[in-house]
Amino acid sequence: MHSVEYQNIKYLALENESVLETLLRNQIEVSYSCQSGICQSCILRMSEGEIPSESQKGLSTTHKEEKTILACVCKPINDVKIEQTSAPRKIINAKVIFKELAAENIVILKIKPEENFQYKPGQFIHLINNNFSRCYSLASHPTFSNELELHIRIAPNGLMSNWIFNDLKINDTIKIAGPHGYCYYSNENKNQNILLIAVGTGLAPLKGILKDTFFNNHQKEIHLIHGAIKTSGLYLLEELFDISALNKNFIFHPCALNNDDNHKLVHNTSIEKYIEEKFPDLSNWTVFICGNESFVKETEQQVFLQGANLNNIYSDAFVDRNQFKK
Repeated sequence: MHSVEYQNIKYLALENESVLETLLRNQIEVSYSCQSGICQSCILRMSEGEIPSESQKGLSTTHKEEKTILACVCKPINDVKIEQTSAPRKIINAKVIFKELAAENIVILKIKPEENFQYKPGQFIHLINNNFSRCYSLASHPTFSNELELHIRIAPNGLMSNWIFNDLKINDTIKIAGPHGYCYYSNENKNQNILLIAVGTGLAPLKGILKDTFFNNHQKEIHLIHGAIKTSGLYLLEELFDISALNKNFIFHPCALNNDDNHKLVHNTSIEKYIEEKFPDLSNWTVFICGNESFVKETEQQVFLQGANLNNIYSDAFVDRNQFKK
């Protein structure tokens, strides 16, 4: 067993226990959410000790050089000393200006920060309500609007999503923090075709990224595949067809396992089969994948086997553990 030192006090880490688990077990208040190394709420700095490679997965080069770790997936391999990062998370207020049910279990929420809020389309933020917070991706673009657009799936036992659905009202104030994440468009992608793949509310960050490809005048092909179990789950179906009609290099590919509305333009198939048939060679493509964790992992593997370079695959996985993420 190893020790975890925090604020000059040493705590004994149990076998196979993460730094976060050690701190929480000893009633130390630290920020966290997904507990899966995805949302980046639990970023801390390891000033002493050997850093396990998996504890920095998904962090930027700068973060890695600063010895930043994700406490929830960092399992000490020797005695360590942990500190808060030099830049604590800034929390600001935002006003609710729009709330609408887009599908049976999906709410579109628009909020306006009370301060200037800079972000890249496709990143995510934390919504904070009292003593709990959840992560939601941004479907908006800062150049086109000072409002933040979020797509929220109402989870059966979700603390945040049910509070938003049942209690949050227009003109209410909610606290936000962020932005976080590295799933966004950059100039490195400008000479490649773009393939955007999502299930469910994974569409939110891809809508933001799509706007950014237009903003940056991306000249290569842009394809968006959105999948759902039923056609009714394709909650931006008509909007995306309208966008496709106005942009000659953008093609929308909706897929549903059950085309319950018999929509002529919805492909009655799985995303896996559709990608295999329509995009057999992805060697000159940049691919963005968003959705639940298992879908993202499986699709990452599939597009890699179909030729996509690992450096050209970007993803945002939603962890649905008591609705910890999205």
